Amino acid sequence: MTNPLHDLGHFAPEYREDIGDKIPEHLRDGLARYLLDGIKPGSFMRHVIANDLYHAAIAAGDAVSLQDLRSLALLLIWCAPDEAHGNPEALESWGRKGGYRGMAGRRKAV
Repeated sequence: MTNPLHDLGHFAPEYREDIGDKIPEHLRDGLARYLLDGIKPGSFMRHVIANDLYHAAIAAGDAVSLQDLRSLALLLIWCAPDEAHGNPEALESWGRKGGYRGMAGRRKAV
Protein backbone atom coordinates (compact mmCIF):
# COMPACT_ATOMS: atom_id res chain seq x y z
CA MET A 1 0.00 0.00 0.00
CA THR A 2 1.39 3.40 -0.94
CA ASN A 3 1.45 6.22 1.52
CA PRO A 4 -1.02 8.94 0.40
CA LEU A 5 1.09 11.55 2.18
CA HIS A 6 3.81 11.11 -0.43
CA ASP A 7 1.59 13.13 -2.81
CA LEU A 8 2.51 16.16 -0.70
CA GLY A 9 5.88 16.19 -2.46
CA HIS A 10 4.16 17.69 -5.53
CA PHE A 11 3.17 20.77 -3.51
CA ALA A 12 5.64 20.96 -0.64
CA PRO A 13 9.27 20.45 -1.71
CA GLU A 14 10.19 20.14 1.97
CA TYR A 15 8.18 16.91 2.28
CA ARG A 16 10.29 13.99 3.47
CA GLU A 17 9.05 10.46 2.94
CA ASP A 18 10.80 9.28 6.10
CA ILE A 19 8.60 11.62 8.18
CA GLY A 20 5.46 10.72 6.23
CA ASP A 21 6.17 7.04 6.81
CA LYS A 22 6.28 7.62 10.58
CA ILE A 23 2.69 8.87 10.61
CA PRO A 24 0.44 6.04 11.83
CA GLU A 25 -1.30 4.34 8.92
CA HIS A 26 -4.77 5.02 10.29
CA LEU A 27 -4.08 8.80 10.20
CA ARG A 28 -2.46 9.06 6.77
CA ASP A 29 -5.55 9.19 4.55
CA GLY A 30 -7.28 11.83 6.66
CA LEU A 31 -4.19 14.01 6.93
CA ALA A 32 -3.49 13.70 3.20
CA ARG A 33 -7.11 14.61 2.32
CA TYR A 34 -6.90 17.62 4.61
CA LEU A 35 -3.62 18.97 3.28
CA LEU A 36 -4.27 18.14 -0.37
CA ASP A 37 -8.02 18.85 -0.64
CA GLY A 38 -9.03 20.74 2.50
CA ILE A 39 -11.29 17.93 3.76
CA LYS A 40 -11.40 17.92 7.55
CA PRO A 41 -9.89 14.85 9.19
CA GLY A 42 -11.08 13.02 12.28
CA SER A 43 -11.28 14.62 15.70
CA PHE A 44 -7.75 13.78 16.84
CA MET A 45 -6.15 15.30 13.75
CA ARG A 46 -8.46 18.33 13.88
CA HIS A 47 -7.27 19.02 17.43
CA VAL A 48 -3.62 18.57 16.44
CA ILE A 49 -3.98 20.82 13.38
CA ALA A 50 -5.75 23.48 15.47
CA ASN A 51 -2.97 23.29 18.10
CA ASP A 52 -5.43 22.06 20.74
CA LEU A 53 -3.15 19.45 22.24
CA TYR A 54 -5.15 19.13 25.44
CA HIS A 55 -8.17 17.79 23.58
CA ALA A 56 -6.01 15.79 21.18
CA ALA A 57 -4.39 13.98 24.10
CA ILE A 58 -7.30 13.70 26.51
CA ALA A 59 -10.43 13.41 24.42
CA ALA A 60 -9.50 12.10 21.00
CA GLY A 61 -6.08 10.49 20.90
CA ASP A 62 -5.41 6.78 20.98
CA ALA A 63 -2.08 5.41 22.20
CA VAL A 64 -0.61 4.89 18.72
CA SER A 65 -1.55 8.39 17.53
CA LEU A 66 -0.16 10.02 20.65
CA GLN A 67 3.08 8.05 20.40
CA ASP A 68 3.77 9.64 17.00
CA LEU A 69 2.68 13.18 17.87
CA ARG A 70 6.20 14.46 17.19
CA SER A 71 6.11 13.15 13.61
CA LEU A 72 2.71 14.76 13.09
CA ALA A 73 4.02 18.08 14.34
CA LEU A 74 7.12 17.88 12.14
CA LEU A 75 5.07 17.06 9.06
CA LEU A 76 2.76 20.03 9.68
CA ILE A 77 5.64 22.41 10.35
CA TRP A 78 7.65 21.33 7.30
CA CYS A 79 4.96 20.50 4.75
CA ALA A 80 1.91 22.57 5.53
CA PRO A 81 1.78 26.32 5.05
CA ASP A 82 1.30 28.35 8.21
CA GLU A 83 -2.21 29.20 7.04
CA ALA A 84 -3.22 25.51 7.25
CA HIS A 85 -2.53 24.84 10.94
CA GLY A 86 -1.98 26.38 14.34
CA ASN A 87 -5.49 27.44 15.36
CA PRO A 88 -9.14 26.59 14.68
CA GLU A 89 -9.50 29.45 12.19
CA ALA A 90 -6.66 28.07 10.07
CA LEU A 91 -8.35 24.66 10.00
CA GLU A 92 -11.58 26.21 8.71
CA SER A 93 -9.87 28.52 6.24
CA TRP A 94 -7.73 25.76 4.70
CA GLY A 95 -10.88 23.72 4.22
CA ARG A 96 -12.59 26.58 2.39
CA LYS A 97 -9.55 27.00 0.14
CA GLY A 98 -9.65 23.33 -0.86
CA GLY A 99 -6.15 22.51 0.36
CA TYR A 100 -3.10 22.52 -1.89
CA ARG A 101 -5.07 21.28 -4.88
CA GLY A 102 -7.79 23.89 -4.47
CA MET A 103 -5.24 26.65 -4.24
CA ALA A 104 -3.32 25.33 -7.26
CA GLY A 105 -6.56 25.26 -9.28
CA ARG A 106 -7.28 28.88 -8.38
CA ARG A 107 -3.81 29.93 -9.49
CA LYS A 108 -4.27 28.22 -12.86
CA ALA A 109 -7.66 29.90 -13.36
CA VAL A 110 -6.22 33.39 -12.82
